[in-house]
Amino acid sequence: MRSRIEPPAPTRSPGRSRTAISWSSCWPASGASATPDAGQAFLGGREDLLARGLGTTDVHAPAGLAELLDEVRAEAGVVLATNAPAAAFGPWLETLGLTEAFDAVITDSRKPFGMPEVLRRAGELIGGEEPVPAQEILSVGDIWRNDHEHLAALGGTTLLIDRFATGLGEPDHRVQDFADAAPIIRSWARARARR
Repeated sequence: MRSRIEPPAPTRSPGRSRTAISWSSCWPASGASATPDAGQAFLGGREDLLARGLGTTDVHAPAGLAELLDEVRAEAGVVLATNAPAAAFGPWLETLGLTEAFDAVITDSRKPFGMPEVLRRAGELIGGEEPVPAQEILSVGDIWRNDHEHLAALGGTTLLIDRFATGLGEPDHRVQDFADAAPIIRSWARARARR
């Protein structure tokens, strides 16, 4: 990981389990398959959007996301992993009203190739001495290969938001939008907290 945004360390309530929800954002991969020109174009596009103001975009957080994250954080750690560079991502979180919504944010994550490091870092960032076992992680994202494939192979739980009904991958849960994902996320977090 080259850089990361790390909100203040979470306060761990006695009932909060050492489980984690990895919430992935959809940004073009900056990993080994990306060319230097593609990476520069991506960064240039982010800088241009920031210069014009994020109010000029149609990017928005789904209704109820901030409240869901707040609720779930009482039960489990919540980590956002994104391929976006830190410099171009902090302002997005601020515009979306999600600056304090995650226990940790890992930028420049190089998904899918960087997923082993993302999982290791996520465990550290939610207050553990050791990585959170894959079986105690729920990955929520919209790209099977980038967000879920690695964790699924390790025995983690996957929730694919398949907005375009691609049918790719073999997630534990497949939904079309956030409204359908929210109850699954709540149920998963509550089940882990009761253990």
